[in-house]
Amino acid sequence: MQSSLKKSLYLGLAALSFGAVATVSTTASAKSYATAGAYSKLTIDATKRNVEATGTNALYTKPGTVKGAKVVASKATMAKLASSKKSADYFRAYGVKTTNRGSIYYRVVTMDQKYRGYVYGGKVADTFGGGIKAAETTTANTTDSMIGKTVTFTNPGTANVTWTAPKYTQYKSGAAKVVKNTTPFAGDTLKVTKAETKTREGSLYYYVEDQQNPTVNGWIYSKAVTTDASAVYNQATDVKVNFVATDGTTVKSTTLAKLTANNADNTAVGTAKANAKGTAVGFDAQAKATNDWATPLLKGTGYDYNAATASNTAALLSAKTGDTINLTVTKGAQAVQSIAAYYQDGVNNPVKLSSVAATSDANLVY
Repeated sequence: MQSSLKKSLYLGLAALSFGAVATVSTTASAKSYATAGAYSKLTIDATKRNVEATGTNALYTKPGTVKGAKVVASKATMAKLASSKKSADYFRAYGVKTTNRGSIYYRVVTMDQKYRGYVYGGKVADTFGGGIKAAETTTANTTDSMIGKTVTFTNPGTANVTWTAPKYTQYKSGAAKVVKNTTPFAGDTLKVTKAETKTREGSLYYYVEDQQNPTVNGWIYSKAVTTDASAVYNQATDVKVNFVATDGTTVKSTTLAKLTANNADNTAVGTAKANAKGTAVGFDAQAKATNDWATPLLKGTGYDYNAATASNTAALLSAKTGDTINLTVTKGAQAVQSIAAYYQDGVNNPVKLSSVAATSDANLVY
């Protein structure tokens, strides 16, 4: 009987202990989640909502303390974005939720749209804190030497175009091209009106205003424009020209730009501007490549150009856009002054050029 009582007490205590453990276990596994209030869209100027990660908080699908929140970008990933040297890794804040504990979570997305979610933003309304902070994606250069100058596209095409903002410094500006191809505007004159440097990369951008086509106005990488008009070449509308001496030496190079295509019969200049590589433009090229056109280009070289020579006429008439043609130049009729002429006064004093008869200062070779 005593044995039976002991067994009963043992079983009872065991059952009681099991229940107690179960109760403790249940209590320990129950997590207290926060609840989030309604979503609000941020309405302040979009350019004032550029932020960058601080690396102290992760990015979540929901406010991080709300049940069901999943990690979009870990704390370690956010730390990498915080120290990034790429503008694409900035964020744009566009929405907000506040939890019942007073924690503010901002809805953010990276400039390249790779990461999107909620990040802890502190507990002070209308202030970026916690896992993000306000960012100045560019720095204005109000005294840049190029402001006010006229430039042209260095290498027209699809690589360097105009943008609504320096690339990735505003949300979606990585794809917001004003024009996708600058080839049709190769010879346009552009006025630089503003300059900004990208904070992270340090690259300089100019805001240019196209004097012929205002629809091209926008931001462009500084190295995509030049003040040297002769550096511009568009293979769809232009022909490169080398002035070549009889010994094969290239004396000077230039471009015949914005040429008009030959007529349909290929017998004269047409009415349509060339707009594709390989367009026959020989008659317009010949009309433009006159002696008067070449003279200032060859000034100081000691060479003359004759548009009427058979070889030059043939080279021009066969020209197609995108071609490089060679035009022959010859030594000019220069007055060569000998050393002896400088000492003709008999006392080894040089004679002034103005006193040397029939000598052109422009053509004199020393």
